Amino acid sequence: MAEMYGIFVGGYMVDMPLIVARGLTPATAEQVTDLRLTGELEFYTFYDTATGIAYSGGKQDRFKILPFSEDLAKIRASTALFNGGIRRSQDYYDSLGGREFTRRDMILGKRLKEEDALKHEGWLAALNDNQDLLERLVDHVFRELHNRGFIPEGMPFCLRDEQAIPSIHALLLTDFYDGVGARDSRELHETYCVQLVVMQPNGAESDSPTF
Repeated sequence: MAEMYGIFVGGYMVDMPLIVARGLTPATAEQVTDLRLTGELEFYTFYDTATGIAYSGGKQDRFKILPFSEDLAKIRASTALFNGGIRRSQDYYDSLGGREFTRRDMILGKRLKEEDALKHEGWLAALNDNQDLLERLVDHVFRELHNRGFIPEGMPFCLRDEQAIPSIHALLLTDFYDGVGARDSRELHETYCVQLVVMQPNGAESDSPTF
């Protein structure tokens, strides 16, 4: 088990080695969502995660959702990138675990109705098939939308277009103003600032959460 250590703001690929060297790990979409629902993190800002979206190459409509991407956690300044993600071979993509989908399998790029969010395969896979967590998230988001008088649609799940070269990208969890969405919209190069929640093992000695 792990507990939250702090929030890191910086460059994903340049500073990830510093996070790992301190015995810490970047949080997944499942962990960030749980921390949001317990009040340790807020819904009014975004969080980058170590949950990955892996795309097949050749402009094929195939992608995998990786609840925790080892590639993202091991990224370095020297890691080869393609279109903002980690460049990989087709054989590497084919060998990855994680559930594989096509864009026909789910609603993409638009806000969802509550009943669609509850059964959204992309959200479920990103949350490590944690159905209870998905139901709690949907209940919270749509209750807040109702209480604030907003249109009762939210939780958009947004991906990139089909990719020419296989690549792995980091999933971003957006804020309440975006309907608490999940977007593959971040760039991993060193000049792109991200906000990562970092975790430490339970019982580990904690120092000041700065980098």
